[in-house]
Amino acid sequence: MSAIEMRKRHVATVLCGVSFMLFLVALRPWLPFYANPEEIPPVGNYEISHVTVKVTSHGQPVNHAKITVYRFWAPQETDPANLGSPILLGGLGAEAFTDNDGKLIFATAPGNYTVRAEANNLWAARNVEFKHTYHDVEIDLSTAQQTRGLSLGYTTVIILCVASVLMAAGVMSFIQSQKRR
Repeated sequence: MSAIEMRKRHVATVLCGVSFMLFLVALRPWLPFYANPEEIPPVGNYEISHVTVKVTSHGQPVNHAKITVYRFWAPQETDPANLGSPILLGGLGAEAFTDNDGKLIFATAPGNYTVRAEANNLWAARNVEFKHTYHDVEIDLSTAQQTRGLSLGYTTVIILCVASVLMAAGVMSFIQSQKRR
C-alpha cells in the first residue's frame, strides 16, 4: 500500500470519526446513558433555598404561567431556553406552573440561577443568586418578549443532524471512489 493510499484512508477515517461525533453531539440529550449535569445534586451541599416565584402582568397575577429554572445566568435579553437544559424542581419536573395567585413555590440548592416565566407566548427571565433560606422572585410579563416557534436548541440539533448526514455521505462517496480505483 502506497503512502498516498494510506493518507487517503486516514483522511476517510478522520472524517468518519468527526461525522460520528457530530451525530452524537446532536443526539446527546436523547441518549440513554447521558446524564445532564444540572440534574445531579452537588455532593456534600445539604443547604436548601425555598423559592417563591410570583408572575405578574401589569400588576395582576398570571395564573398557569410556565416556570423553568436554569443553573446559570443568562445574558440580558437572551432566552435561557436556547442556552441549556432546565433543572428538575423536586417532584415538579423540569417545568412547573403557577397557581391561581400567580405563585410557584419550590426548593433548590443555593447557587446562581435564571428563572424563566412564560405565558400567552410571552417570556421573561431573571438572574437570581439563591444564598439564603428563603427567596422571593417576581417576574413581570408586561414587558416580556415574544416566544419563537422553534427555539435555537432544536435548530442546533437539526443543523448538526444535517451536517452529520452530509459529512457521512461525503465520506461514504470518498470511500466508494477509492474502492473503484
